[in-house]
Amino acid sequence: MIPEGWAMDDEYNFYFAYINMPGRGVAKFPKDFSKCSFLTRVPDANQSTSIKDPVGSGYSEIQFQMRAFEIAGGKLYAVSDTKLIEVDMATGNRKLISNGKDIGGLGAGPINAEALGDRWSRWDPYHNVLWTYGVKGASGAIAVDLTTGDRTTWPCWHPTLGKQGACGNTGTPLIPGYLSFGGMMIDPSPPHDLYFAHDLFSIVKYEIKTGNSYIFSL
Repeated sequence: MIPEGWAMDDEYNFYFAYINMPGRGVAKFPKDFSKCSFLTRVPDANQSTSIKDPVGSGYSEIQFQMRAFEIAGGKLYAVSDTKLIEVDMATGNRKLISNGKDIGGLGAGPINAEALGDRWSRWDPYHNVLWTYGVKGASGAIAVDLTTGDRTTWPCWHPTLGKQGACGNTGTPLIPGYLSFGGMMIDPSPPHDLYFAHDLFSIVKYEIKTGNSYIFSL
């Protein structure tokens, strides 16, 4: 199992990523952990295992472990290297939403190591983007448009111009490399600013209208 890849649905079922035997995918456990099944599975025909049948169909070029799970709208979203993958929770079918490779990519925006954060994902219903952040993306919080696959690092929402690639300067509180382990919450009250549990500065507020950040609590 992969500790960076797990989620829980509204019925308290747990979902964990796994890699290697039998392939790559997502395992599902009920809340009492009485049994194990597969939400989706891409088997590896070259491995010595009796479990070679796929679970779900669709996108199958998953080379690396799946991480940064988020469940929203009946879908499970996961990051694998530079790819954002959507899994239908009813069928296990997979879809490639965004790919930050410089060759054969999908969606515009940062590429390679900065394409996506790969420790955490969080659906933002107020701005209709999926935020990914942590580790691979260093200090970057990358918002993904699930319709186009476009990726934007630290976007902001100007009061009159709408979504912008940058409105201000994220500043010292969001210096590179320190959004690895802490989570993020979205203020339910307008303008729906972001709050990060920062590795160095405790709680950091990201102002969604200006693109500026502040140390909110030490």
